[in-house]
Amino acid sequence: MSSCTPAARVRRSDWTARSPVAASAAAREGELVVTGGVATDDRAWIERCLERARALGVGERVRLVGVLRDDELAALLARAAAAIVPSDSEGFALPALEAAACGLPSVVARGGAAEEAAGPGALPCDTDDAGEVARALERALAYDAAERDALRAFVRTRTWRRAAEGVEQVWRECLDAAVRP
Repeated sequence: MSSCTPAARVRRSDWTARSPVAASAAAREGELVVTGGVATDDRAWIERCLERARALGVGERVRLVGVLRDDELAALLARAAAAIVPSDSEGFALPALEAAACGLPSVVARGGAAEEAAGPGALPCDTDDAGEVARALERALAYDAAERDALRAFVRTRTWRRAAEGVEQVWRECLDAAVRP
């Protein structure tokens, strides 16, 4: 993963659903773009989020763009200042790693897979606490060029070969433990 590749698709259970106040804090400085699919039963949630953004005076800065093609998402990330990948149920948290490939720090759920995947770009927080999310986003927006370059360098160390070797090592350790009397 040596170039900026697609990333973060925010789900209903993620940050904007839980923290509309933090969403407004992000939007004051720029634009909050939420990507990903929305189920039919989520329409009421979308309306509540948009209504809250309008009430806070930032409605014009919140965009729900839906599912994007990989090239569209990559272009969006190339223009972004930070990513928010707050899911606490990610399996591998590839969106955080992809954000790091673009030099983007990621606001992530404390203790989730994204915290490890984002490496030095992880800004863990309690995603149920709007204030914590807003503070983490402020830190992300303050990253300088050297820190962003360090994120890109970190991603270059993450290869499929290295991942496969790690899985193989775990299997070997499990097998060795299983055959010991």
